[in-house]
Amino acid sequence: MGGGAPVSRDAPPGSRSRCVAVKGVGVSDSSGRDLYTPPFRLPTVKNGETVTALPCPTPTKSRYATTAAADQAARHVQIPVGTIMRAYECQCGWWHLTRSTSTPAEPIPYEDLTPADGDEQLLAGVGHNLFADIVARDIHGRGPIEEALALRHPTNALRWKEALKTAWIASEKQMAARRGDTSAQAKEWRVRAEQYRAALRVRRLEAKRRAHPYPRTQGGSSSSCERVAVTRSRAAGASRREQRRIAGDVAVTQLIAAHEDEFYALFAAECERLGLPLTARDEARVQGGLGEAA
Repeated sequence: MGGGAPVSRDAPPGSRSRCVAVKGVGVSDSSGRDLYTPPFRLPTVKNGETVTALPCPTPTKSRYATTAAADQAARHVQIPVGTIMRAYECQCGWWHLTRSTSTPAEPIPYEDLTPADGDEQLLAGVGHNLFADIVARDIHGRGPIEEALALRHPTNALRWKEALKTAWIASEKQMAARRGDTSAQAKEWRVRAEQYRAALRVRRLEAKRRAHPYPRTQGGSSSSCERVAVTRSRAAGASRREQRRIAGDVAVTQLIAAHEDEFYALFAAECERLGLPLTARDEARVQGGLGEAA
């Protein structure tokens, strides 16, 4: 497949096939990026330079938004030419045709990864925008393995979960913005959008599982380990002043966790002095599994 006309132009006259090679169209997010146009080419920094990630290795080939469109184009090629073509998904996110009988390697199933100590350091100090770019690359499992491990480390999992939530909200806004658009381009865009959203749903479920591995305490409140992890996740990319405040919050949470019995006894005594009744949750904390009031 060279750089000539799109394959579907070889279809018999009168054919209404829409399996043409399409250009990326879409609605941009607040930073001007179209979230749904493969290959999600997002800026990243390598060796101090901003580069474009995941370029197409065969940019001159005709490209198709879905496997169905590519398969239909392959059938049109076989009719006049007699060449057996096969559709495959490229790393750029589009579908191409090839004569090869081999199947390209599938993306690594990142949900099966187990991060090790130190993997989180790749994202230490990474700002909001670059972190969002890394998350976007990971959605389809085509980012570097080092980034995938760093995102899934407990230190970064909650921040990853929040970034995926932000991406989902952006996708909802984009879908709403094009709801009334019935053009052919919009239809192609929606196909890619739904593929993106399906992958995003999978990632959100994984992130939720990884971000909340700690058991809930009596009364449904989060454990001290989870509260510390949530607080720490907010420090990445924050200002130095905000990081100092977060460090204090983490220290207080850990101090309370280390002396729960004493803390809740003092808390109950102070409420009694002020004439304040304990809530059901506070009562459970004082009398239940978190420590008896002295």
